[in-house]
Amino acid sequence: MKYLNILIFLGIFYSLFSLILSIYNAISDNKDLKSQLNKKNYLYLLTFVSLFFLDYLFFHSFNEALKASYAGLILTGVTIVIILTLKFGLNIWFKLSVNKLNYLSSVDMSGFTIFKNDKQFSYSWMEFNDAVFDNTKQKLRLKGTRNIVIKKSLGNWYKLLKTIPRTFPGLDYSYIDGLFNDLQTCMVCGMVAANALECMYCASDIWSDDLKSEFESEEKYIIENQLDEFATMDKTEKFCNFILKDTFFNQDPNWKPLVTKEQVLEYSKNEYWDEKQN
Repeated sequence: MKYLNILIFLGIFYSLFSLILSIYNAISDNKDLKSQLNKKNYLYLLTFVSLFFLDYLFFHSFNEALKASYAGLILTGVTIVIILTLKFGLNIWFKLSVNKLNYLSSVDMSGFTIFKNDKQFSYSWMEFNDAVFDNTKQKLRLKGTRNIVIKKSLGNWYKLLKTIPRTFPGLDYSYIDGLFNDLQTCMVCGMVAANALECMYCASDIWSDDLKSEFESEEKYIIENQLDEFATMDKTEKFCNFILKDTFFNQDPNWKPLVTKEQVLEYSKNEYWDEKQN
């Protein structure tokens, strides 16, 4: 009976946790609660009620059944609070550290600039006599008077490849050319810069089966990425009105965002603006 009691308690915890988490996600996404009461959530509710009565049936005590329910509810609340606290903490850490990251800030026909530990380093293409990819094509090693390794994670990776001179004997130019063939419109930013795997402008992954485990639908994935792509970092930054201009890629004139200006500014306020600006 002891093990049965534990199993019933864990079942109550799981059903309550899943139901409450689903409701929280609906509230945080500003969705109608009624639209979230799908078959899965009804199943969670039915499981909880069934386990409650099963507990009562086996132990012949309404109080014992209530105790199991209370314990499951308390454990659910504690678990959700811990998860939300960790999520909030990670968001704060990201906001505090984002300005300290290294990044490739600009690329043009004369060279490029890298910010590293809040210091600016400028390079001219004339400094280098050769370039070569690593085996994963995620790093580019430039050789010359100053040797440097540029990682894809620094940003502006595709602009760098699009601009790099065609004079380096060790560089795989056929690979670079293949990246820019048959580009499609990115559903997130609207730039005609999407290959089979990702957008070369905003770096959003192309919707695939792998993303279905993280997002309820392609629409929700696009909305979440658009909110972040068009967000303003502070209240004084002018909103771009979903119009992007770039030297290397063009925006599809027929593309339309799934979010509104008001939604983007509200997201920016909650995620990026300093509390003093709110």
